[in-house]
Amino acid sequence: MPRSWVAFWGQFCRIDEDESIRVEDKFQYLLSSLKSNTKARDIVESYPPSKENYSKVIEHLKSRFGRKDLLIEVYIRDLLALVNSKTNIKLSDLYDKLGSYLRALETLGVTTSNYAAMLYPVVESCLPVEILKAWDRHRLNRQVKEDSVLTTEKVLENLMSFLRHEVEGEEHRVLAETVFGNGIKRKDTHKPVHKDEPTAATLIANSSAGENNCVFCDRSHPSQECRKISNMNYDDRKKQVMLKRCCLVCLKPGHMAKSAIATLDV
Repeated sequence: MPRSWVAFWGQFCRIDEDESIRVEDKFQYLLSSLKSNTKARDIVESYPPSKENYSKVIEHLKSRFGRKDLLIEVYIRDLLALVNSKTNIKLSDLYDKLGSYLRALETLGVTTSNYAAMLYPVVESCLPVEILKAWDRHRLNRQVKEDSVLTTEKVLENLMSFLRHEVEGEEHRVLAETVFGNGIKRKDTHKPVHKDEPTAATLIANSSAGENNCVFCDRSHPSQECRKISNMNYDDRKKQVMLKRCCLVCLKPGHMAKSAIATLDV
């Protein structure tokens, strides 16, 4: 109920403030606005429907569900929950949730001008890694162009604006990938590249990719895929492997060819 109070009272307050409506009728409108078998409905039904009790019911509901400190805590916790679920949520859904929570907080008086220093790091932590990197580049480039450091309040506004543009760009890319706007994604015309079946030595070398550089050029890729091999004869290749003290079978350092073969047989 605390999460729905802001939306509920935002609508019902019009009835509450309308002086042309009798208080007795306001009581009935209040009852009809609440779902049955809820705590709020139980509270209202515990009061006899009379003119004198209407104001008491409203104060009871406000003290129970409309406490400002409680609502602020609820929405801040919702923002923090997004930090843990950011990897399992679409960017458009993340943007919508962030905007909803920030608007709710602003309704409660937690405006960006007063609480931006608290809200900005929380909102920033909700972003996926790739979006966060793009945002950092965007923010730093803007600061360089304007030759000034953006205030925290301005940064939060710019962050939400940046996310809006990212969502619009994502939606445009999805539309561009469909055929004639019928929702069917176009097929990729590029044929998959068929590679030769890997040997046992290649599998061993690939499993350690990133740990050892290429024996022949010292770059970060498997030695068997090095283009430099085509320009080397057998003796030159063997000499290079021996120089690096690597295995002649799997091209990995730390053992000789006999031990590598024994390991593969196992």
